[in-house]
Parts: sequence; structure tokens; C-alpha cells
Amino acid sequence: MFITIPINSIAIKRHLNKTMFALILLVFLTSCFQSKSDIDPPININSTIVDTSFGENGLSIINPTPGNDFVTDILVDNSNQTIVSGRTDYYEDKNNNSDFLLVRYLENGQLDKRFGENGLVKTDFHNHEDILNTITVDKENRILAAGSSKKISEPNQEHLIIARYLNDGSLDISFGSQGLTLVDFQDTLNTQKTNHAIDIQVTEDEKILVLGIADRGNHIYGSTISLIRLESNGKLDNTFGNNGKLFLEFPMEVLFPDDFSMISGGYLTGLSILNTNNKILISGSLRRNATLGTHFVFIELDSNGLLTQTFGQNGIYIHQTELYTGGISSFIKTSNNKLLSIYDYAELDEYVLPEFNCAIKLFNLDGTIDKTFGNEGEVSANTTTGDFSQLPTCPRAIVSAKNNTSSYILDSGFGFYEMNENGIINIANEDKNINDIGKRIAEKFDWAYESKMITVNNQDDVLVVGEAYFSKDSGDSAFVLVKYK
Repeated sequence: MFITIPINSIAIKRHLNKTMFALILLVFLTSCFQSKSDIDPPININSTIVDTSFGENGLSIINPTPGNDFVTDILVDNSNQTIVSGRTDYYEDKNNNSDFLLVRYLENGQLDKRFGENGLVKTDFHNHEDILNTITVDKENRILAAGSSKKISEPNQEHLIIARYLNDGSLDISFGSQGLTLVDFQDTLNTQKTNHAIDIQVTEDEKILVLGIADRGNHIYGSTISLIRLESNGKLDNTFGNNGKLFLEFPMEVLFPDDFSMISGGYLTGLSILNTNNKILISGSLRRNATLGTHFVFIELDSNGLLTQTFGQNGIYIHQTELYTGGISSFIKTSNNKLLSIYDYAELDEYVLPEFNCAIKLFNLDGTIDKTFGNEGEVSANTTTGDFSQLPTCPRAIVSAKNNTSSYILDSGFGFYEMNENGIINIANEDKNINDIGKRIAEKFDWAYESKMITVNNQDDVLVVGEAYFSKDSGDSAFVLVKYK
């Protein structure tokens, strides 16, 4: 059996159909990667400058392995140390081997040699594909890392995996089974083949929540949102859902009362634990079919995994337009208890590749739009018309300041800009050091670079991390971390 939330049956798939995915991927790659011939210099904010005491004149560059190393997350831990997660991809490995990768930096940008092997931890669980997607830390500053894992003996079976690391980078053998917990849904769905984690959070009472995708095999909807809750020791919490596991499914008539067409795609982007009674907020998108476009969605659950009745409509907020594709790419809870989200969208025309536009929306904690923000609740950029009067670039990610009500918005070229609580962008007082960052990265690498994640430390210094490639054909990439103060 599996738990069905009182309103029963939608599934949100992670992957769009092949045709739409190909179109979106082409546009995404074209717009996101910077090349040496098309450098998009980062945008300066107010009096912020590059911290030249960090790393090498503001840049910390490492090459973890002789292959493609992908950045997946960044955080600042309880000791104000920066941790970057990723995955390795040994392109010459015939077993398709990839490993969990953790990197810890000192406050000066140097690798913390007390952590793992000279600041790096690589974990190979099953000598095959171990893909790390997301990290967090608990109250004891232990790192929780979640993703997926495949075994050579079961190459078509992907397990959702959670591992916990101690302060020295070693696996915490008191967690789960020798430091890791594998979660599958074959006890409820025998056709399941794919499980992977999207986000991980720790609640105030030290429970561990993991948002993921579970493949439904022959189920009519394909893949389904999964939510898992663990005890602090890594064991499934049997007071939550069905022995710690929950599928999120809702009926079409609740989501789309005037349209009963099937949901055919979508993806998830995030999970947040709201401070009020450990409420759970999930963001993502869903698509009914190839012609009706994609709608971005928030889903709010109580601490038992049931839909609340105080958010949106019966716990669900759906943003609908006539014809577009896209969804939420990032969202945060701000320091003044609002929900700030980035979403991308494109009008669809069967004869023309979609051109992506983007916007930032502000919501109240009840799922209503805060219309005092920007223009009736949003600020936007239109790449089709070239209108960047509200947003100077399409944002990649977002983080809230810890000591004021500002938010920092990441662009694709290792820069960012500041936005106040009313949606007003500040790009005053340009600083040459910041505008030179893109050029400095390009001088060190022969091909593309891309910023991926943004965070702040306890002093609200801004940290931006991404990847840069040594050449188009080498398949070798490095992690680049920049600090602004």
C-alpha cells in the first residue's frame, strides 16, 4: 500500500517529453553557458566588492578529478565554513562510475585540510553511479548528503540514498547502516526502478525530510513525488506516511476543475521547512500535456504530510496561463517571512523555438501574492522583447540575507545583484573588480564557464560557485568559488 493524501491522484513527473525537452535544453544551454567570445560580466551591487584576500585574489579554483565534476549545492555550516557538493564523472571509466563529492573551504578560500583528504571527500558506495544532489547540516554540524545510487549488479535500479558525514569528512557509522540509508518503494510498487533525492532539510525536532522522485513503472502517471522522513539516526520514521514514506498525489478535478486532461510531465525544484509547526512547502511544476504548457506549483503539507487548508486552495497554489512552459527554478523563505520564487516561462508556438522569459514573484505564507512587491507581486525580464527594465538578467538562483531584508539574485556569469523587500534592484556604484571577474575566469579556461549556486555566510558576505571547463574536448572541469564582501 501507499499513502494517498485525502485528495488522491496527480503525479508530477520530473522529465518533460522528449520533443519538448530537446527544445528547452537547446535554449537553456544557449542562454546559460558563457564562452570566451560571449562573456556576460557580473553585475555589481551597491558597495560590494570582491574579497581579494579570498583564495587567489578573490577566486578559489580546484580541479577535484581528471574528469567532469559537477556542482550541485553550496552551504555555510554552523562554523561559518563553506561546503560545496557535487559529483564526479570519470569519463574514461567503462563502468560509468560517478561518486559523491564534498569540498570544504576555510574562510580564506583555502581548502580545509582537516576535512577528508586535503579538503575533499569522494565516496563510492557501490562502484557504479552515485549521484549527490543536495546537502544540509544538522545542529551538530554533521553533513547530510542525499542523491541516488546504482549497483553494478542492478544497473537499472536506482536507489534514493542519504549519507551522513562527521566533521572530519568520514561517514558517521551510527547513521543508518554504516553511515548511509537506502530507500526504495518496491514494498508498495513492484515495478519501481528509479528513486532520487531532490532536496533535504532537518526539522526543529531533528527529523530528516527528503524530497524525491519515485518511478511508478507501469502506473498511468509514470513518476510521483516522494517524501521521506527519517529519525535522526537515519532509520525511517514509521509515524510518518507509510512507515516513513509518502507519495503525493492529488485528483485532477482539484487541480484543474475545468479540464480533466492527464498530467504528462513536470519537475521538482525545492523543499522548505516553515518555522510554524514544522509545515512543509514543496515547489515545482506540472504539465498536463504537450499543448497546454507547464504550470508552476506550491504544495504545503503539515508535519504529518497532509495538505493544509490554510495555503492557496486547500494546500495547493497553481499559477496558470494559457500557453507556456516553465516552472519554479528556485525559491526561498525570506528573513521577513515571505516566499520569494524565481520562475522561467516561454510562450509556445509550434513553429518557433520558445524564447524564455523570467520573473521573481513574492508570496505571503498563506500562498497569496504580495502585490506590494514590484509590479503587482512580480518583477520580470522579457528576453523576447529585450525588456530588462525590471530585471537586468534572468536569475539563476536566490538567497536571502541573514542580517537584513535584502535578497541576492545570481546571474549566469558569477555575478549577482541585490533586491530589496519591495522588489527594487540596486546596481549602483560599479566596481571594476567585480566587472573583471568574468574576464579573469575566462583567462584561466579555454572554454565555457557557468555559475550554479549562491549563498551567504554569517556576515552576509556572498559566495558564488560554479564550473569552468579547460577546453571543449577535454571533458575536464573545475570548481570556481568567488567571495564578495
